[in-house]
Amino acid sequence: MTSQMILSGVGLKMETKMKIKNNKVKIGARINHRLYFMFKYICMAQGVTMESKIEELLVKDVKSVMKKDWFQDYLIEVEKNEPTVFAMITAIFDGGKAAEVGDADSSEELK
Repeated sequence: MTSQMILSGVGLKMETKMKIKNNKVKIGARINHRLYFMFKYICMAQGVTMESKIEELLVKDVKSVMKKDWFQDYLIEVEKNEPTVFAMITAIFDGGKAAEVGDADSSEELK
């Protein structure tokens, strides 16, 4: 899969700088209805929205995966083969700051 395919798949334009218009995206997933209702009532009992709880769980999972050796190896391969995509990933890990394409020096910054 080329960087053009990945970028067009998520609706981003290929530019020299990554520009994000909205920092939130809507996701959808088909899950078991029992799990949905249990999760909904757990969130209500905790006084949080399902949306904020899902985001919290995703953040924990992403941080965990980013520390794994296989993911670090994957980032090294992406940096070699898809520098544009790597620059976007680096910008996301750096808190969404726009990054010049090719500015990503090393996957060491992401640890």
